[in-house]
Amino acid sequence: MLFATMLFYAVPCYSSSSLCPITDIFNAGYFVMVTVSTVGYGDQVVSTDDGVAILITTGAMIFGSLYLAMPLAIIGMTYETTWTRFVNHTRTSKSTLDLAAKVKSTPIETLHPNAHVVNLQYFCLTFEVTQLHRMVQDYMTFSPDSIFSGETSAAHNDALEKLYHTSRNVIFRYIGIAQDMKLFRPHGKRLPSRPTKIKRKLSLKTLAVNMLSTVKHVIQGDDNAIEPTAEGYHIDHERALRKHVRHMLHVNHSWLNRIFFLTVVLSLAVFYAETMPEFQAFGPHSRLCLGAMARYCASATVETDPGCFVFASPSTIATPATKLQMDCVITLTPSSSNDTTITEPSVCYGVGWNFGSTESRVSCATSFAASDKVCNLRQCQPGHTPIVDMTDHWLYVEAICGVVFTIEFGLRLYAAKHRRTFLRAPSTWVDLVATIPFYVEGIIAAMTTGHSPVYAIVSAFPTLLTLVPMLKSLRILKLGKHFTSSAVLARTARLTHTRLMIPLSLLFFTCVLTGALFYEIERGVDCVAHLPCRWLRWDVMTRDIAAPYPPGKRIQIQADKLTLLTNMWRSTWLSVETLTTVGYGHMKPRTPLGRLVDILTMVFGWCYTAIPLSLVGGQFYTCY
Repeated sequence: MLFATMLFYAVPCYSSSSLCPITDIFNAGYFVMVTVSTVGYGDQVVSTDDGVAILITTGAMIFGSLYLAMPLAIIGMTYETTWTRFVNHTRTSKSTLDLAAKVKSTPIETLHPNAHVVNLQYFCLTFEVTQLHRMVQDYMTFSPDSIFSGETSAAHNDALEKLYHTSRNVIFRYIGIAQDMKLFRPHGKRLPSRPTKIKRKLSLKTLAVNMLSTVKHVIQGDDNAIEPTAEGYHIDHERALRKHVRHMLHVNHSWLNRIFFLTVVLSLAVFYAETMPEFQAFGPHSRLCLGAMARYCASATVETDPGCFVFASPSTIATPATKLQMDCVITLTPSSSNDTTITEPSVCYGVGWNFGSTESRVSCATSFAASDKVCNLRQCQPGHTPIVDMTDHWLYVEAICGVVFTIEFGLRLYAAKHRRTFLRAPSTWVDLVATIPFYVEGIIAAMTTGHSPVYAIVSAFPTLLTLVPMLKSLRILKLGKHFTSSAVLARTARLTHTRLMIPLSLLFFTCVLTGALFYEIERGVDCVAHLPCRWLRWDVMTRDIAAPYPPGKRIQIQADKLTLLTNMWRSTWLSVETLTTVGYGHMKPRTPLGRLVDILTMVFGWCYTAIPLSLVGGQFYTCY
């Protein structure tokens, strides 16, 4: 999903869906999956002129090589283990097999997750009680005469102080174990009632001490639920609540975590759907068209983009030059789609003589510097009928997800044992960054347009603010909290990232070397259109090749076709496709020598793949 999101923003679609290689994030995800699985159908290929898209796709190829190592390691190691067991089984005596069967038939009961904690606390309690008993024995060795005479006052005071602190620790430990043991109480049963104690009224001094103690523990983030008071010890219910919330957040099958998990899945599905044209309304006056035009016209000038300014007549720009407003409220009447009621018709896009209106006589090709993008912008083309128009309705789903994510972050902050450590954790920042887009888009819409925010995503004419929704893709990392297996992946990446530098460096140098060979062999010959051009012993300039080009245009020809590998960038891209075994099919060598080099590159690619497969696969199986 991360690669798909980056690719969606790196390859914005300006024309109809049939001409765009990447129309939405779902389409980009399909392309990334085809690349990661090293299938490479070739029906979707990024342009080699787009360097950012090429780098993202290369990263997906390398990730695919590393990712395949994990399932292959599990399958291979499991097969080897199963075969070893089969061989050992055939060589084992019957008595040993019977003993193994009896051991396997022994019933095993699953312990409570806190059983080991309580057991450890109990051993600590017995150790402290033993220490307390020894200290009491030592204290009883002091004779009353030596105490009253003052001969052993210092030693007596030290022993008494140690005895006090040890007794206090034993009491705290016992109360803590009593609290933990409540988890093992059978459901539906109650403990016998204890006699009620007569509560005394607290004095002002006691209230002040309790309040200061509570503030101190909140500031320090201390999780100790037992606090001293003037009357002895009592349980801090606020600390007990924090402990209960922390327990619910750490248990994956709790109802609270299930709600958070379903919200993450829903938000990811909605994020995909927000980019799909099937759920977006297009047209000259649609909010998506106006938003895209507003981003384009933000930096426009009268000289380069006159179509972004108000027209006072069919061919004259108003004086002084005023930019069109893209946030006008236009209401189409049922009687005629051409009759509109607007707040400020003289400065609105698509009204009067302004560009985008049915009465406009302004030529699109001469009104914009990037006419190839603006004139074919699919969000502004009429005739598109969505399955369901969700352009203005994604707000409600985003609001639900945003509120739930905010509540989750607040609960995790409230229940954290050490809040400073929690705020410094990378997972905390992932949660925070994944929630930011909902609030940022809402605040920006309220400050700039005054209308409700549009959460439908359009990649045309990207700006820094339109890239904010890209942060929603980080929500997929929130799923790691709900799957314990994610720790295996994280540990594998942490233990292998340094050693992976060697095969990655080898891949880089091999791509450059083979790319240079491909270029030298497959670059053909430089020719001038409509003039004779000899390659080896033949004149390769034909009428069909020269027809699309004006006279004097320099082109590269190889045999009877235009050269595919016109520069080192394209030849290196061919090397990357070959070494990672993807092979989209849009570029390939044509000459016999080039194909021989390609065969050697394929063989080297197979051998190269064994390095990350053994490295990552072996480490993953060990962690698994």
